[in-house]
Amino acid sequence: MKQNKFLLEHALHLATACAVLALILFIPASVSQNRGIGIFFYIVSAVMLVGGGVVLYLAYRAKAGYANYFLYEKETGECLPFSELNAKRVRDGVDGYLAPYAQDTVSLWGEIPKELRVKLTREPAFLPLIAYRMLLAICECEGEAPIMFLGADDRAVGYVCRAIRDNGDENMADYVYELKKSGDRARISAFFGKNRRIFEERMLRYVKRHENAFIVERKTANHR
Repeated sequence: MKQNKFLLEHALHLATACAVLALILFIPASVSQNRGIGIFFYIVSAVMLVGGGVVLYLAYRAKAGYANYFLYEKETGECLPFSELNAKRVRDGVDGYLAPYAQDTVSLWGEIPKELRVKLTREPAFLPLIAYRMLLAICECEGEAPIMFLGADDRAVGYVCRAIRDNGDENMADYVYELKKSGDRARISAFFGKNRRIFEERMLRYVKRHENAFIVERKTANHR
């Protein structure tokens, strides 16, 4: 199954490489003064072109068993077009991913279960999404945001900050960490009050930027 996923992610690059190599080999085949060498290069060039076609065909066949985690419709078994991806689908998908490990997302601020941490070592692409979802969960607490955030476990705060920092969002990570240390309720309230849409947008943008990282077997997507 891992081979099929690799093929799905890299089929276009492999097919393009075959086509380029075939073109490169076609040149010496055309100009070679030695008929035998020329025929050899023609044959290898043709094999490269056929190989590229085979790669694309196999990727097309394999695609039937896979789907983008955030676009898979469990009810119909279909995978929606990428144009249908939106912030709500991403948020709901992350909630479904977390459901077996937490009663609600806010509870992760108290403790991130070991089982979830182990799972994320195997599927690190979900880490930044969960971090943003945890921040979004504080936004959803509205007037209780300062209480919820100040009561968060320091290890959970560090986990979130590392995840978004590793995603290149260093300024946000630093600010969240400093905000927790400050204990300033007014600043905390203002931060979570105005950044709800920002967190949603960054989750959506992350999935769009890493589309291939969320290709999963349909049966896996169906049971998450």
